[in-house]
Amino acid sequence: MVSDVILLETLAAAFVTDPLYRWLFPDPATRSEAVRANFELMLALAHNRGIVDTDPTGIAVAIWTEPNVELLDDPTPFLELLDRWAPTRRDAALAGIARCADFARPQDDTLHVLAVHPDHQSRGVAQRLLSPKLRQLDHDGGSAYLESSSERNLSVYQRCNFELLGEVGVPDGGPVMRPMRREQQA
Repeated sequence: MVSDVILLETLAAAFVTDPLYRWLFPDPATRSEAVRANFELMLALAHNRGIVDTDPTGIAVAIWTEPNVELLDDPTPFLELLDRWAPTRRDAALAGIARCADFARPQDDTLHVLAVHPDHQSRGVAQRLLSPKLRQLDHDGGSAYLESSSERNLSVYQRCNFELLGEVGVPDGGPVMRPMRREQQA
């Protein structure tokens, strides 16, 4: 099993330049620390309520929840994180989350995060990490849901047969979120 220290390094490195996190944590001097704090919370939640899938070296990480499971059952830790690191973006971030929630379905497996360390991107690592889970969903008749703020990542998801459901603008100059779903493949 890959240590959380390595996973946090991958997550932070992969998302420090992501449009959502650049907007949410606009101060470049504290952004890395804020992104890391966000993913420390996500990893802790995923260990308790979700699935943390990695490659053997930790250069790729996926965080999933199964149908009818919320990663965040109590919003308090996330609200505290926003209050500490993004107090001026808190309400807009919550509004964006609420708008995206309209696309999610309880019966979907949800991919909350897919990260590949920047030193290993564009080499098919993400698809190799996702493939076993997606094959299992196809076998079991399941579907998957995700949201992406990075237009660059859409092609990765589309190659995995995710379809764009729409675009959601986050208020206050936030990024465009792109909900996507992958239905069972024959």
